[in-house]
Amino acid sequence: MLEDAKKSEFDVVVCTRIDRLSRSIKDFLELNEIFERHNIKFVCTTQDFNTTTAAGRMFLKILVSFGEYERELISERTIAKMRAQAEKGFWHGGAVNFGFDKNKLGKGIVVNGEEAEVVKLIFDEYVGLPE
Repeated sequence: MLEDAKKSEFDVVVCTRIDRLSRSIKDFLELNEIFERHNIKFVCTTQDFNTTTAAGRMFLKILVSFGEYERELISERTIAKMRAQAEKGFWHGGAVNFGFDKNKLGKGIVVNGEEAEVVKLIFDEYVGLPE
């Protein structure tokens, strides 16, 4: 989209909510600057604001800042939940690291004795290397 904007391939960007375009104040302001430089209008179908006034521009920045806040809050909550689940021994999916296996119930991981010995050997060798 940015490459096409710089070539003036379109004249309007339409979205349903401001935070659908970006949830970063910095990124949104950069996008808005590119749009203004190339005479591209930004239209939001569910949120009405007038960016030709100082109050309208401030309102727009407030909405984007709430989007950024929401994104960061979701991230913090997700990390906290994953950490709490990991502390309880639950596995979140994906490839299991060398030295571990999924447990029979599929809700956590357990140490793989043979692989763990290899991991310990590698660690001991690494620690013993000269600096």
